[in-house]
Amino acid sequence: MYAQNTNGDIEFAEAARSFDAPLSLGEAFSLELAVNFRNGNKGVDIRNAGGAMLFNFNVGADDYVVNNATSGNGSIGSAYSANTEFKLTFMQTSASAGTWSIARSGGVTDLDAGTYTGVISSFKLYVNDTGGGSANDLYANSFFISVVPEASAAWLGALASAASGLAWCWRRSRA
Repeated sequence: MYAQNTNGDIEFAEAARSFDAPLSLGEAFSLELAVNFRNGNKGVDIRNAGGAMLFNFNVGADDYVVNNATSGNGSIGSAYSANTEFKLTFMQTSASAGTWSIARSGGVTDLDAGTYTGVISSFKLYVNDTGGGSANDLYANSFFISVVPEASAAWLGALASAASGLAWCWRRSRA
C-alpha cells in the first residue's frame, strides 16, 4: 500500500477486513507487516465488531509505536534496518481481553508483548503522507486465524485413557 504526498496534499490509503466471526476464546489472529522507510504513517488498527480500535501499531516519525493497548503502549524501539519485518499475533485469552506480541526481524531482532481489552473482529491497514517509491510502502501478508489448543480436562482425560490402554496392552504382551 502507498499514499504518496504530492503537491503538499496529504494522501491516505486504507484497506479493512472483517472476520466471519469475532475471535473466540483460544483463537489467535496473526499477520506480517514489512516496511523500509519510516516517513509519514503506516500500520494496522485491530478493531472490535463495532469498528472501535482495540490496538494500533504505527510506523512513523522514525519510530515503531504501539497505541491503544491495555498494556505495552509506546515505542518498541526505533533502531532502523531496511526491510524490517514484523509478525503481529493477537490471542483471545478471555471473553473480553487478550494478549498481543510483535516479533521483529530483518536486521533488528526484538520481541514485545502486552494485553488488549475487547474482542477482535476486524483489522484495518493504513498508509498516509509518505514519499514516492516502493521503499515508502507498507507491505502486508500472511493473515491467519488459528485455534491454539489448551490442556483441557477432556484432553487430559483422553490422554490418560490412551496411556492406560497402552499400559494394559504392554502388560498383556508380556504375560
